[in-house]
Amino acid sequence: MTEPPQVALPHDPLAARLASADDRLRLSDWLPPQWGIVPRIRIGQRWISTLWALPIGAAALIVLIAVAQSPRDLPGVKAFIEHYPDIAQAVPSVVFYPFSEGSAHGGGYYDVHRIENMRHEMTILANEMNAAPVSVLHGALLRLRCENELGFKRVKWIAAIEFVQDFADLGAGQGGYNEDHEFYGYRMPI
Repeated sequence: MTEPPQVALPHDPLAARLASADDRLRLSDWLPPQWGIVPRIRIGQRWISTLWALPIGAAALIVLIAVAQSPRDLPGVKAFIEHYPDIAQAVPSVVFYPFSEGSAHGGGYYDVHRIENMRHEMTILANEMNAAPVSVLHGALLRLRCENELGFKRVKWIAAIEFVQDFADLGAGQGGYNEDHEFYGYRMPI
């Protein structure tokens, strides 16, 4: 029996330029395992502690605050602030009054929502649920579903809705029964 003829493979120019790999570990290139250290980042040949990010971040935040506050010294901005001191609270709002009363603290329950939030795509006044009228347990006859706010801002059993320019004269002026009697800010985002 005869052997098949050998076929000459074309010369690979890339193979001629490749060098053999060094598969040894050089301990001078690696740090030994250590426990309880602050993580470090390697930049070039140096290992830098990530703990430096804290003071650098704090300094950057201070500079950012200073830059953001500097326009307050401009004459036009000063005049605007003096003319409109309470502009943040003077945004038109919607007040919801349910049939229920307040709890042990007394006073009627109410809740304030900004107009912009009531226009949010995930905010609805629900009068039905699953193609049936909303049950009493779920807030019949009408319930506010405001999905981008905390659950206590979703008013059940709505009896009246009022549009106001300022809510400072309602209850204790904090923007709702819960805000008046507990530690919540006017807007508690999720």
